[in-house]
Amino acid sequence: RYVRILRSVRVFLLIDVLGSFMMALINMMRNISWPFCVMALTSFVTAVVVRLYSQVYEIEDADELYPDTMTTMFRLFQVTTMDNWHKCIRGLVDHCWLW
Repeated sequence: RYVRILRSVRVFLLIDVLGSFMMALINMMRNISWPFCVMALTSFVTAVVVRLYSQVYEIEDADELYPDTMTTMFRLFQVTTMDNWHKCIRGLVDHCWLW
């Protein structure tokens, strides 16, 4: 299986245009990975804060909406993309309008 992957990469390197394209993609990935790391870290910290806030103030439906950190990160992603965001954040907004 790995041999097939290496063969396909070798094909890219044999053709000059595809080789330069692959090198450009590899160089771009190094530069573009930093914003994704910062976004993931920000999402993680915010998810932890939302979970702790909802547990301390006993927000309704908090156990269903925010059972663990990864689910809370997904809920925050839903709020960011506005996909059913009103269902995800309703309890927090009812408790404190600043959310």
